Amino acid sequence: MRTVLPTALRIILLAFLAVSSSAVLYATVMNERTVESLADRSLESTALALSTATESALRAGGGGTGSEIQGILSDRVVAYALIAERDGTIRFHTNPRLTGTRLPEDPGVWLRTGQPSGRRVLLGTGLPAYEYDYILHPLDGGPELLRIVLHTTPADRILAGTRRMRWTVAAVLLLLWTVGIALDRMVSRQLRLQAETERRERLALIGQMTATLAHEIRNALG
Repeated sequence: MRTVLPTALRIILLAFLAVSSSAVLYATVMNERTVESLADRSLESTALALSTATESALRAGGGGTGSEIQGILSDRVVAYALIAERDGTIRFHTNPRLTGTRLPEDPGVWLRTGQPSGRRVLLGTGLPAYEYDYILHPLDGGPELLRIVLHTTPADRILAGTRRMRWTVAAVLLLLWTVGIALDRMVSRQLRLQAETERRERLALIGQMTATLAHEIRNALG
């Protein structure tokens, strides 16, 4: 029984540490994924709002790309934006020097889908960004591609803060396991001391009984 007790306590302690660690790690991973999802949704919502505002301005202006559109797409969160025709010719760019050039890829891929889409990309400077493609439907022509590329620095700061929590979680788990191991050793030591005390008490009792028995035998023989 005395051998089983320390083993049972150790199993219970290890099970508690394992379950607690798993729960903390699971919560941390789920929290990080939630924050990443919210950050991407925030970027998508911003890009969609700018896209719909641009489309409304285009329709109101009869398809022109005047100062109103330039003002909409010159928001500080916008790295750059462009409007490309079906053949890839850029008819508007927030950098006027690129107006009239062509997209390096065929915009027909996005125009055929008819659905907006977003993805994370790297700018030529190496900075991360969010690229959002939106299909414009102007009143005076066929569909056109609106591409808005957003800076992701604000969202990335939030993600970086969430990822730094990994170190805090690791420190908490390390402390938890350190305390658990120390507690296991303390309990084991206490049980060993208790067992040693009981053994000595038994030996002392046996010695007393032996001495008493020897005394009685001597008296009987005397």
